[in-house]
Amino acid sequence: MTFGALLPPFNMVLPLWMLVGGWITVTLYRRRTSALLVPAATGAKLGALAGVLGFIYVSIIVGAVFAVEVSVMKRGDEIKDLFKAQIQQAAASNPAGAQALTQMLQTPEGVATLVISVMFVLFLLFLLLSCAGGVFGASFSRQRTR
Repeated sequence: MTFGALLPPFNMVLPLWMLVGGWITVTLYRRRTSALLVPAATGAKLGALAGVLGFIYVSIIVGAVFAVEVSVMKRGDEIKDLFKAQIQQAAASNPAGAQALTQMLQTPEGVATLVISVMFVLFLLFLLLSCAGGVFGASFSRQRTR
């Protein structure tokens, strides 16, 4: 239905790609500047930049696919029904705390809150994992050049 459903293998290895993106950014920076050593702080900054750009790219792609699904393919009701079914399934597995959450997610404001929360967590994942990849790239390139 959405981008993750279109490419399930991509969805499963996304955290690995975030790390690799930060690493590749440092590698390309080293080649471009002919620097023998890249400090870990610089690697972290380069990785963070790669993470922000990766998040923007993935957000645009997912938003475009979702917009096409809803407006062009007229699957808005199908997506809404699937979302409600998943909410009810989650509520059945945890009935004590899920009642209030289930009621909140039935409203447009609740869905908007959920989408914003998921996007924020995804942004943090992109930022932190790409930053870690940049630090790893800088650290391992330093060991190799000694």
